[in-house]
Amino acid sequence: MSESQHILFRLNEEEREHLRSQIGIGGFQQKFFADKNRLDAETGEIRLTDCELGKIIRYCSYGPGGFQNELRRIFKRSIDDLLRGQREK
Repeated sequence: MSESQHILFRLNEEEREHLRSQIGIGGFQQKFFADKNRLDAETGEIRLTDCELGKIIRYCSYGPGGFQNELRRIFKRSIDDLLRGQREK
């Protein structure tokens, strides 16, 4: 089995606020938002494993829902940039 790769995202202030406001009450939701230290509050940087990114993309593809909507608010811009190859260096 291969080792997970990490993807660095830089969230803007609005996205950071949405991430900080999450409580999380469910499997992935609880695990993902449990560690508030994952986000560098100063730079907005957060590292995701490729597995976590895959789960986020899958959740974002589901229909409307509270958790799905929050993930879209937090990560949609960064994922769109990643897919277009327009990431910050």
